[in-house]
This record gives sequence, structure tokens and C-alpha cells, in this order.
Amino acid sequence: MKNHSISRRSGILFSFIVVFLLSAGTSHSYPDLPGTNSKYPVLIVTKAGSSSGFFYNRDNAIYLITARHVLFKNTSLRVSEQFEIPKTMRHKVFFNADKVKKGYILTFSGVMTESDRDELIKTTSRPEHFNFKEAIDKLYIESQQLELRNDKITLLSYVPKRFGGKGINEIELQLTKLYKNGQIKYHLSHDVAYIKLGVTKKVEKKVRENKGVKSTLVSC
Repeated sequence: MKNHSISRRSGILFSFIVVFLLSAGTSHSYPDLPGTNSKYPVLIVTKAGSSSGFFYNRDNAIYLITARHVLFKNTSLRVSEQFEIPKTMRHKVFFNADKVKKGYILTFSGVMTESDRDELIKTTSRPEHFNFKEAIDKLYIESQQLELRNDKITLLSYVPKRFGGKGINEIELQLTKLYKNGQIKYHLSHDVAYIKLGVTKKVEKKVRENKGVKSTLVSC
């Protein structure tokens, strides 16, 4: 059951990514999502473990596409009781038992909208429920600006020889700096995020061959 759930979430995530990317248009110089894309994933390594993503090229820029929860924390707070979560919100509101202290951890995934907040408050307004309005209001406010999970991450990827690669590429990213520069974005409700890694530029370089032929190199 667990593996089935993971597979289902992965499928949903990929669908969201495809919709997210295609909505932005396509590049005329090369395909945005090549058919072999799944063969060249990116391993994202952090202090806590690892996850995955993939590189995406568009309009001469290179992006890392991954799940939002890989880069950003969910918004959580402790509460003393549970309440019934509306069916329409069960994919983004969670309760977990607090193993350290008595009570529960109420978690919201993504950025809570005003309609989300109002629906949760309406659900918990029945007399038999503990008054959750203050907790939900706090969850709403804190979710408006998600926090990074890590200050830095390492990207490991394999570049095939036909693309000029020589094996494993390793890139270390300073996330705090990139976030401040506006190079990291996330979807408000879907579990998708990207990092803009850089912009490619063409560099003309003379090659010592017959007739002084020039070759075009691409660099970031």
C-alpha cells in the first residue's frame, strides 16, 4: 500500500510538472522535455538525506525542477486535539501524533489561501470541537512565506558522452543566496518548485584547424 501511494504521488507530481512547464511555452531551439529526459535524473543531496529532480532548458536558461517539499518546509504547529479535515483539503492538511509531547502536529502543505482558512475554521466551529480559530489563523499567516529546508544542497548528475560529458557532474548550490536573488520559485498549491541555475551564452572560439574553422561553444 505504501509503495502504491508513493507511485501515485510521483505520477501526480510529474503531471503537475508537465502542466506547469508547458503552460510557460516552448523553446524553438531545442525540446523542453526530451523523451529521454527520465534517463538523466538529478540526485539532490542534503544533510538530512537525498531526493531527486531533473534539469530543464528553456529560452537559454537552465532550471532544476523538483518537488516543493524538497526545498521548502511545510508549515506546522502543535495543537491539543484533532478535527475532521474536509475531503477537498486532505491532500494538504495533515495531523501527526506528537511523539515528544502529548497532542498533535497540525501541518499545512503549501501556501494557505483565505478560502482554505475559512473552510477550516467553518469545519472546526461546531460545539463539540476545540476552538481552533487561533491556531488556523496562525497557520495561515506563517504559511504565506515558506522557509527553506537547507542553506545549501549538492546536485549530482550524469552527462552522456554525446553531450560532451565525462561522467558525474557535481554542483553545490547556496540556496539562501539564490532565494534572495529570486532564482527559486514554488507553486502555491502544487508540490512543484524550480531553481534557475544560470543562463547559457554562445562563445566564439578559434580552433587551430585547416582554414581556421570556428566552433561554437556553449557555457553558463
